[in-house]
Order: sequence, then structure tokens, then C-alpha cells
Amino acid sequence: MQKIIQSIVACLLRLGWDIRAVGNFFTMCMARITNLILNDMMYNCHLSAKKQMNSIWNKITTLCFSYFSAKELYSQRGKSNSARALTTSVQHVPDKFNWKYDMQSVKSIKTLGKKNFSTDCRSGIRVRKSLLLIATSEGSQLWTSRIEAEKLFQGISSKLKKSSDKVKNIISEEKFIQVILDYEIYKKNCDLNYRRLPKIYHFLSNPHFLLYSYSLIINRKVGYGIDGIPVNNVTISGIINLAEDIRKHSYDPKLSKKLLIPKPNGEMRPLGIASSRDKILQQALYLLLEPFFEPKFESSSHGFRKNKSTHTCLKEMSLRWKNVTWLIEFDIQKMFDKVNHLILQRIFKMHTKEKSIIDLINKMTTVGYINLQNLSDSKLEAKQGTPQGSIISPLFANIYLNLLDKWVDKELIPMFSHPHSGSLNSEYQKSRKWSGNNWETILQSIKKKTPKVQPRVIRQTMQKIRTLQTAREGIPYFKLEETYSRLYYVRYADDFVLGYMGPKKDALKIVQLISFYLKSVLELDVNVEKTNIKHHKDGIIFLGYLILGNYARNIISNTDVQRRSSNALTFKIPLQKLLKRFKERGFIQVAKKGNNVKYVARRLDKWLFLASDIEIVRRYKAVMTGLKNYYCGSNYQSTLYELFILLKRSAALTLASKYKLQSAKKAFNKWGKDITLKSKNKAGKEFEVSLKIPLSTGKGRFNTKNYFLDKGLDINPKGNLLPKTLSVVVSASELDCSILGCSKKADHWHHIKHRRKIISESSRVKSNLNMIARQIPVCELHHLEIHRGKYNGPILSSLTGYDVGNITTYKESK
Repeated sequence: MQKIIQSIVACLLRLGWDIRAVGNFFTMCMARITNLILNDMMYNCHLSAKKQMNSIWNKITTLCFSYFSAKELYSQRGKSNSARALTTSVQHVPDKFNWKYDMQSVKSIKTLGKKNFSTDCRSGIRVRKSLLLIATSEGSQLWTSRIEAEKLFQGISSKLKKSSDKVKNIISEEKFIQVILDYEIYKKNCDLNYRRLPKIYHFLSNPHFLLYSYSLIINRKVGYGIDGIPVNNVTISGIINLAEDIRKHSYDPKLSKKLLIPKPNGEMRPLGIASSRDKILQQALYLLLEPFFEPKFESSSHGFRKNKSTHTCLKEMSLRWKNVTWLIEFDIQKMFDKVNHLILQRIFKMHTKEKSIIDLINKMTTVGYINLQNLSDSKLEAKQGTPQGSIISPLFANIYLNLLDKWVDKELIPMFSHPHSGSLNSEYQKSRKWSGNNWETILQSIKKKTPKVQPRVIRQTMQKIRTLQTAREGIPYFKLEETYSRLYYVRYADDFVLGYMGPKKDALKIVQLISFYLKSVLELDVNVEKTNIKHHKDGIIFLGYLILGNYARNIISNTDVQRRSSNALTFKIPLQKLLKRFKERGFIQVAKKGNNVKYVARRLDKWLFLASDIEIVRRYKAVMTGLKNYYCGSNYQSTLYELFILLKRSAALTLASKYKLQSAKKAFNKWGKDITLKSKNKAGKEFEVSLKIPLSTGKGRFNTKNYFLDKGLDINPKGNLLPKTLSVVVSASELDCSILGCSKKADHWHHIKHRRKIISESSRVKSNLNMIARQIPVCELHHLEIHRGKYNGPILSSLTGYDVGNITTYKESK
């Protein structure tokens, strides 16, 4: 090895190469050799190549850099920055390969040329990092993917051990890791922004890739489909059969189960819950389509995308939208239910020629649903729309509405955006001149009376006074132009907003053009009730914020120059809307005293039955923290304090009801004003949880992490949500005895099926069955007869019973 290097160096020096050029050449060779070994090791799973790579790295670095010693560098190149940097890099070459370098500053090996390398030689640290990172970029990424794949396979290895020998012969860890590495290479190729989607159907027909998608959704808390099989109960043999059906093109998705959930406006939103088998395939298809379409989406789209959220959408409005006059809000009417299948197919045909993928997407979108509560509402085939609530439907919606985003960004915005000419206002220019006005006389008189002061200082001081006067008179800097206009646009899911600076007649044209485009091109209807044009002083509510542009009240103070009004939008908190929302969720209620109506706190019944008091306080604290984090972009966060006080009182009432304290005041006396509870963890250490009102943070800056308002309000506790007996919800004494012929008032709630008779291996399942069991109100005499076995009346199961679901309805009707 040493002789080979010496001969190569001699040849290069004869050709006229200097020391630095030779060093560059050998460094490139080392980077390329290391890269090849890493790729071979990671892609072909040759773990033994690690030792070979370390030995080659050590030999080449030692021989090469020992030949070019620091003395030779200083003698031939002098004490220049390049020689000094290269010498420093020699001293920091590691003995063994270090796998823990920062991969964010990696440059591609293909882009490394003479200019880039000479630029990197300015710093010894940059040389060391750039060379090693370039050499190990691809291999280290594959190595990280391999480690993650091994962890995923360990999670499903328990299922594989219980499988048959036939399944064990098909599924192997090496093949599982190999398909994940192939998928990583596919994603890397998609980042190059290919115009057409590569062939991906072989991924879907691979049981190992379906097993990979299954491992990603196995821990998600999702509802059962029409088959009634949870995702974690799907067997590996079932996944193999699914892959075989896809390979033979005989796959047919099952009908989705329709579920109606209430919306904030009182309407019902239909959700389609797919079967577990279909969820695995949807997740696999999402993994393959998302890397290809994500770079093609416009930056104005923020819904259902990686590294984007409601805060990124609002932040774009806060930073870019200036001097907006009109705020135009749009809402598409039942967008997920109105997606045209032919248009969606046409979009996919523009990006792929693989007919199998288009046929598979067509099967997924046209599958119907069945409503178990109302069979007459069931549809076996959907002629339009995508199943809202499925894994793949948000991606389909973004692909569908990306046509609108491109049209708005490339055609509509240039049509209504006319730049300013940049000419200054003539009146403002006059305020800067000294000759020909009264200020010249004042300036000369001040100079005569203050001969020791420099004229330049006098002129600068008076100029500040004139600037303040100009601002007070409202004289603009630029010339007002009627043709000057600007249009902005952002979209989150099916809601999008435009900001326009210009006349209202143009804003009306914008509404007409967008409505026409949605109807003619995408065949979507605009919700007329929710589509409005509002002046910036009135504002709109978008993504939970009240967005205003009341610029006259947004004053920025600058003591050195002037006070000026801000041209940025203002983001406030719609308190009344939040109070109404928390009333619907049971945290507060409306109290009427005469003509006065106000919100007061109430206990939250569903959190009465959590495992511990600590859990109750933690849930309330999580709600308050979620609100604080979501509204960090507002400069008026003190608006939330009224709601925080109501939530704290609601927590006090919940604990007071649990311990029969009768009032929130007694709860505060027992646990303090911040409801501080102490407990011990599993290690025996004492800790405390308190419900302090969170301090406002953010200072009007949006935190672009994935914060969502609904996540802060819809918190699912870990403990039991339902009572073991209905006495904590409704006292049995309020009802009559359920036994026929008995005229007495009831005294007890009786489970029709006793808790001890519930047979289940799982204690959690047993407790859940216990909580939803049907109960009947009975008097003291009949209750004793039932338990002593002396009851000889009608069968208890035939009597009218109640559970948590219908006892509240009974109370309201009462």
C-alpha cells in the first residue's frame, strides 16, 4: 500500500501538481472508498465490512498524511491559511471511524469540486467535518434506517413466534430490513423531484412492506371497522394473504363503517372507519405516495402535511400579510364527500403510468359504507367523495386541492397584485427641504443665537422635529396609487383565506373567480353561509384565532423618531366562542339571574371516576397548558385568564363532588388555592401536582410545533370514564321502583347482571363491562329479595333499565 501511494505521488508531482492538489486527490479517494464500503455494508447487510472499512481508513490516513508532513506543507506553501488548515485536519483524523457526526451539514459527493474543496480548506474544523460527512452520508443514513428496522421487527417478533412454520419460512428479519432500505432509497429518489411516480406496486405486493406499515399503526387507538377486528389482532398470515391478493390483482376493500360525530355548529360529521386489513394497505400506500407528492405541494398549503400545522399557517399570515384591507374566508361545502373520482384519477394519470396503482386507488375511493344504526342510509358504492377519517383521505384531499393552490399562486395572485412604482409623495418631499419655507428662517435664527453649536447638530435636531410633525399630520412616505394592490393566500385542509389590499369591487371579483374555478374545474361547491368578505376592522375567525387588521390601534413606539402604526395583522382570542365550546364539553354552564347571563363552572362527570385525584388534576392542567400553547401567537393572552379561573373552579367542584364536600370553597380550603396534591411514584419519591394558572408565553410569536386546538380540549383520560353505579349521576330516590306493581320510591341501583358474574380474563375489560352494564332502580324490600334469591317477579332483563348513555336523557325528559 505504501509503495503504491509513493509511486502515485511521484507521478503527480512530475505532472506539476503542488502539495495541496495531491492532498485533495488522496482525500477524494479516501472519501469515495469509504462511501463504497459503507453502501456495500448497509445495503447488502455485510456487517463484517465494518472492520475492513476501519482498517482501510486507518492505513490510508496514516500513509497519506504521514507522507505529507507539516514541515513539507509549511516549506512549499508557506504559512498560508490553506496549509495551516490542512495540517490541522491531519491532526484531527480519528483513529477509528466515528458514527456520531451531525448529518445536517452533509454535502453530496457529486457536488464536491475544486472550488468547494478549496473553500472548505479555510478552516481545519470544516475540512475535517466536510470530508468525513461526505464520505459517510449515504451509508450512515442507511445504517440508521437499519437500526430502526431492527427495532420495529423486535416489536412484531412475538407474533411471528406464535405463527406457523409456513409463515416463518416466508417472513425473515433480513428481508424485512432489506425492504425498508429499499424504501429509504425510494424516498431519496423522490426528493430529486421526479416528474413521474416510479413503479411502486411491487412494494404493495411485498408482505414485508405491508408488515412494515402494520408495525407503524399497531399502537394507534383507532376504532373497529365493519369486520370488528382490532388492528393489533391482525395475524401475520393475514398480512401474507393480503399481499397475495394484491399481487394477483384480486384485492377488494371491505365496506367502511359509517359513524356520525357532532360538529361545533350542531351538525353531524360522517366518518368512515375502514377494516383493519384495509388500514394496513392504506398506510402502505400513504408511505409510497406522500414522499412523491410532498415536494409538489405549494407552500401556501398547511393542512395534513409534515412539519406544517395551524401555527405555520398563522405565522405566514403574521409575517407576510401587510396592510390587508379585506379578509376573504372560504369554506368548501362537504369537500371530502364531493371529491370527483374521475378528476382524481386524471390527476394520478398525469403522474404515473402504472395502471395497477390507479385501479387500486379507484377501488379505495369507490368503496361504499354501511351504517349499522340506520341500514337504509348505507351505500354499497360511492360515486363521489373519499372516506373522511381514513388514513389516505387527507393526502387525497391535498392532491385534489393542489390544483386550486397552483391556480391561485400562478394566475389569480398575479392578476390582482400590482406593484408600487416607488415614487415618493410630493408633500413628504417638501417636508424634507429647508429652502423656501418658514423652517429656513427658524434655522437661521437658531444658528445666530447658538453660535457655539455646530450647524450640523442643529439641522439634525430640527429634522427629528419635522419628522414627528409629518407623522402627526399623516403625510405618507410613498405616493398613493390607485393601481397598487396585493393579494395573499393560505389554505388549511378545506378552509382557505385570502387577504387583499385594494378596492372592494376587486374582492368581489376574487370571490366570483374562485367560486367559478371550484365549480367548473374541481366540481366543488362553496358554502355560502361561511364564505364572507370582511373589512380588516371587523376581522374573521380562522383556525381558532380572531384575526384583525385594525392598524390604527397597533402603535409601535420609537422614542428616537416617531410613533407609527403597524401594518401587520392582529391575532386575538375569541373568548366567547371558547366559553361556548367548553360549555358543550361540560366544563362550564350558563347561569341566569334575571336578565343577567354569565358562565359559571360545573363539575365534569366523566372525570369523576378516574383512577386517582392526581389524574383529575393532571387532565385539567393538560387542558390549560394546551390552551396556553395554542394561543401563544396572541399578544392578548390575558384574555384566557377568565377561562382558566372557570377551569380551576370546575376541578374544585369535581373533587368536591367526589368527596361529598358540597362546595368548591371547601375543596380550596382542603387542597389550597392552586389545588396542590401530593403523592409518591413507583420509586417511592414524593411529588406534587398543582393547578396553577399557566403564565403567558410566546410574546405574540407562533410556536411552529404541531399544536392543535382540538387536542387540548379532547383529552382522553387513562382511567375509567364511566361510573360503576349510577348513584353518582342520578340518585335512585328520584325514581320509582322498577318492579311491576310496586308503588314505593326506589332506594338502590341494581345491576341486572352482577359484577361477580362477568367472566373475562382481562381486569380492564371486566371493569368496562361492569361500567356499561344495565341497572334498574329498586326499593329496599325488592333489593333484599333479589340478593337473597327470594324474588319471584318478572324477569329482571325484561324490565326497563338504564345505563350511562340514557340516564341523562331520562333526567332531561323528567
